[in-house]
Amino acid sequence: MTSPVYHNIQSEVVLAPTNDTLLDIKEETHPLDVTGPTAGRRQSVKIPANLRSTFGSNYSLISFLLHLIIPILQLYIGIKYQGQCPIQPKIATWMIVNGAVGLVVACSGILIFVALLLLVTVICSPCGICLLVLMVPLIVLSTPFLFGWFLAGNFWIFSVRHTVQYSKHDTSTWCHPTLYQVAYWSIIIAYILFFINCIGGCAYKAYQQKQLRTEIKTGRVDLHDQIGVART
Repeated sequence: MTSPVYHNIQSEVVLAPTNDTLLDIKEETHPLDVTGPTAGRRQSVKIPANLRSTFGSNYSLISFLLHLIIPILQLYIGIKYQGQCPIQPKIATWMIVNGAVGLVVACSGILIFVALLLLVTVICSPCGICLLVLMVPLIVLSTPFLFGWFLAGNFWIFSVRHTVQYSKHDTSTWCHPTLYQVAYWSIIIAYILFFINCIGGCAYKAYQQKQLRTEIKTGRVDLHDQIGVART
């Protein structure tokens, strides 16, 4: 009986060169006992470029973490002041649903980042694959609903902007000031964050392209590998 032969299997994940991503792992060597026909072969873990660029950067992780704050606040305020806005009872409901779904989207984005990190650090990580299979459909389904619900909230909140009052509790135009003001400013902040994300995303892409051109010129990156990235 021959002793098992230990081979080095190199798992390569081709990523856009940048120092701003935890997924910037191009090559890992793992000593494994492989005696079958695949012994010694190079195994590649291919991650779609769109998925990697959307969820795989430090910028994406920080963005999802920051987006946890408003949904938590909305959920808390909506539950606490439910039934205290006669002028538009749907505002409290909007806060609760928007907060809950917003938490689902933000947590799904963070878990996708963790899944991608597992896939590039562990060969064919079962946990990473399971997280992707569960979280990607969840965020794909939740995001359009959250967008439509956000637009509905715009209508309910801004339509009573000039008639709402906070002093006479026994009138139909009353709404608890904390509930209405948090709902109102959460929408304003959402628009501000949207534009910041657009500007920040464009700036981040420009920075990545600049780094890529610099590293290609200095020979630190193989141009053929980058062509492979564009095809994934």
